[in-house]
Amino acid sequence: MEPKRLSLEAANQQLAAAEDRLHAVQNKIATLEEALLKLKAEYTRATDAKLRCQVIYHTLCFLIGLIEKADSNSCDIIVNLGPILKRG
Repeated sequence: MEPKRLSLEAANQQLAAAEDRLHAVQNKIATLEEALLKLKAEYTRATDAKLRCQVIYHTLCFLIGLIEKADSNSCDIIVNLGPILKRG
């Protein structure tokens, strides 16, 4: 009976060690998933900011083109487009 008991104790120790490793890996996965969520949110914010910058850039290019083609009387119309830039 003694060898069976020793064998059972050894198996239980191996199981406990395996469970400890499992919990460590699960904790690491949870940490990585949390970091991934933060990075995804940061990426989304950066992508949104990039899009806003692109819209402003294209609007400014358009306005510069109008200014280059405009005479002094039509500049008043262009100045009134200023609020468009503030929306971006």
